[in-house]
Amino acid sequence: MRVVARNKKSLSGYVGSVAPRQLSMLEREKEESNKWTPTWAGDDSGEIYEVEKHPTKVTVDLGNQKCTCRFWQLTGLPCRHACAALALGGRRPEDQIHNWLGMATYNSAYQHNINPVPSKEFWDKAEGYPPLPPHYKTPIGRPTKKRRKEKNKARPNSNPHKLKRRYEQSFANTVERVATIAC
Repeated sequence: MRVVARNKKSLSGYVGSVAPRQLSMLEREKEESNKWTPTWAGDDSGEIYEVEKHPTKVTVDLGNQKCTCRFWQLTGLPCRHACAALALGGRRPEDQIHNWLGMATYNSAYQHNINPVPSKEFWDKAEGYPPLPPHYKTPIGRPTKKRRKEKNKARPNSNPHKLKRRYEQSFANTVERVATIAC
C-alpha cells in the first residue's frame, strides 16, 4: 500500500505524455536507431519500410505498428527499426506508443484509494463453521518409504567373504586382514 501512495505522490506533478520508465527505454531505442538505415518499400500508403544494418534487414509497418523483430508488438514501444522509419517520415516515436504506456492511463490506475486493513486482532469474527482443509485423496500405487537407514544401524554382514556396497570400509578391513596375515 505504501508503494501505491509513493508512486501516486511522486508522479502527481510529472509533465509528459509517456511514463518516465518507458520514456527512458524509448530514448535508448532512439539512440540505437541511428545505426539503422530505413528505406521506403514503395507502398501506396507510405507506411511500410525496410530497415537495414548490414547484414540484417527487417520490415516495419507503421500503419499497423508492427516490426519483424516483434519488439513493438510485445512492449507497445516503437523499436529501434521503427524509430528509424519514423524519423525518415518526420514523425515522433512518442506519438506512436501504445495508449496503456501513457501518463493518462498511469494516473487513472492510481486515482483510486486503497484503505488500510487493520491487523488480525481487529478482524470481525465470522459466523458458522471454520473452513476445512481440502479433501486428501490417496495416490494410486505403492507408497514411498519414509524410513531411511542410518549409517550406524546398518545390518551386519552375514557372509564375511562377500563385499559390502560401501567399498571404503570393507576395503580397509581387507587391507588390515592381509597385513596381519603377511606379518
